[in-house]
Amino acid sequence: SAASDVYKRQQEELGHHAKVTIEKDAVSVEVYTHGVERVTNLDKEFVREADKIFRDAGEISERV
Repeated sequence: SAASDVYKRQQEELGHHAKVTIEKDAVSVEVYTHGVERVTNLDKEFVREADKIFRDAGEISERV
């Protein structure tokens, strides 16, 4: 889907990868830095960008 392509590009641009799960109408994105037992600034940046993608996808689906 278009949203998954955007997530893939985001992951490559940030050099940080997430586990994306799609179940019915729910999407969850799990991100963490391997080997570090805390949330990093890169994790936070990833989540901000994922939230933007989610909001954009919602706006697009409302128009269709």
